[in-house]
Amino acid sequence: AQLRANCRDLLLEGRQVLAEVLPPQPLAGVELIGQIASLRLPDCDPQQLYRELYDQFGTDSMITTWNGRTLLRLSAAPYNTISDYHKLAAALRGIAARPTGWPAQKGQ
Repeated sequence: AQLRANCRDLLLEGRQVLAEVLPPQPLAGVELIGQIASLRLPDCDPQQLYRELYDQFGTDSMITTWNGRTLLRLSAAPYNTISDYHKLAAALRGIAARPTGWPAQKGQ
């Protein structure tokens, strides 16, 4: 139970770190969060964004589309540290700031 609580605390802290980069968007209240939370991303190609995050920044994050929204699944495990979330936030900040912005959806 303590391990699960520690992971949840880390996830909530990581969610705050990402909230500084992504628009405010509570998709679920804090009381509904365990060790996984979803954050909305700007509309983009989720597979291309995953590739860029992995290849260029060494981050491995679940990115998907659900109900027409691009989502980042944020999770916490015993091997994660808050620096992992800061690294992801820096990568997303860099992608958002570049002239080409977020990877375009196919067909756009």
